Amino acid sequence: VVGGDGPGGTDSGIDDDGGSTATLSNDGLTGPLFQAGSELVGTVTVDDLEAGEEVVVRLDVRLLCDPGSGPTGNLQGALSQARLIAINGNVPVDPPQAVPGGEQTIPFKQIGNIAKIEIIVDKVTDPSGAAALFDFVLDGDGIDPQPFELADATTPYGFVGFPGSYSVVEVAPLPDGWELVSASCEVVNADAGTTTPGVSPAALDLVDGDVATCTFVNELKGEIEIIKNTIGGDGTFDFTSADLGDFSIATTGGTGSKLFTMLDAGTYVVSEDDPAPVFDFTGLTCTDPSGGTTTLGATATIDLAAGEKVTCTYENTKRGSLKVTKVVDWNGVDPIDGTTFEICITGPSYPTGDCKTATYPGTLMLTWDNLELGDYTVNETNPGAEWTVNISGSPATVTAGAQATATVTNTRKLGSLKVTKTVDWNGVTPDPAQTFEICIQGPSYPVGDEAGACQTIGSSGGMLTWTDL
Repeated sequence: VVGGDGPGGTDSGIDDDGGSTATLSNDGLTGPLFQAGSELVGTVTVDDLEAGEEVVVRLDVRLLCDPGSGPTGNLQGALSQARLIAINGNVPVDPPQAVPGGEQTIPFKQIGNIAKIEIIVDKVTDPSGAAALFDFVLDGDGIDPQPFELADATTPYGFVGFPGSYSVVEVAPLPDGWELVSASCEVVNADAGTTTPGVSPAALDLVDGDVATCTFVNELKGEIEIIKNTIGGDGTFDFTSADLGDFSIATTGGTGSKLFTMLDAGTYVVSEDDPAPVFDFTGLTCTDPSGGTTTLGATATIDLAAGEKVTCTYENTKRGSLKVTKVVDWNGVDPIDGTTFEICITGPSYPTGDCKTATYPGTLMLTWDNLELGDYTVNETNPGAEWTVNISGSPATVTAGAQATATVTNTRKLGSLKVTKTVDWNGVTPDPAQTFEICIQGPSYPVGDEAGACQTIGSSGGMLTWTDL
């Protein structure tokens, strides 16, 4: 600048404040990097220059190497020339004016001293040693996104680059059944003697010498299957679990089930509600690969390990029933409506007995439902001397979901009539050939001459008896 048009030789409207700045507006190579004759050409804009002011412009060149390429040697470059090509941004200097100072030789740092950072990504699975592959992407300043994949059994992924901002992300979808449970980095800088744990892999701001070791932990979710088996019939059964939530299982063809997936490792308690009076709880077994599950009555305490499936099978047996049929044989006697008979059973459900009343002619079928399985004895309370009692099918065996039967038959007893015949010959010599015919008339013999109505007795008299009257 040879002189300004403002006061004191300054630029118009600009005071000499020493605030000049240099900005690199563009740069590029004229040929392949590291080949003789290739030049790095750039344009620098310097503003706020004053008359008589001298400005020194420093050009910093950063050499980027491909990660893992491992170059060696002492790299050097030379500033071949610098020229003033324009004033005030758009007034060309023609021909370009050489910048004083001449050619400068600039040594580069030794390769070992070039500023660099390192990122190590490790995959840890629970259970350990899983072969499942997980997808990742590493991204950051000055690099294209770097996709890679890791399994627990594979060598950790390594990246070497330059200081800047980086992110490491585990990419969805994850392998079936897996969940990311933690992701954290520890940043160690041996030169500075610092260790910073708990750094998010999604926000790594790394300086020269930082080594970030990032660990992604994935857990294989577990499964619990509750199987309901029934003997003797189907039904719907309720379960209580504070850990899984209350649920129900309906059986078809004697079985049903419910599967719980994507479960964290831990303890889960499941209890079946009492299925009585229709069913009885008759068994609970669990299959646990790690062997930590226990059972007590209708409660399973499930110790679920990562990636494990525990199966618990509940068994219920349907209760049975007993039907007793009352048969009343009036044996020719006119029936009496409203006549009652008391039938009692004794067995597992009623150790001291349970009784029901049969009424003629209406209620002659008596049924006991939801009976515990086993043998039941059927009896009738004494119906009176006028009845005979016959019981068939007792003891009755009640089986799962089935109905046992028994029959109680009452037969009305018939009466008899005894007639005494007395013969007084009154001094006359008895005639041995003399006979007497005695006849009765009544309900059994309405006319009195029906067969059996009359009987004959000899001359000495005696006793005649009509039975089943």
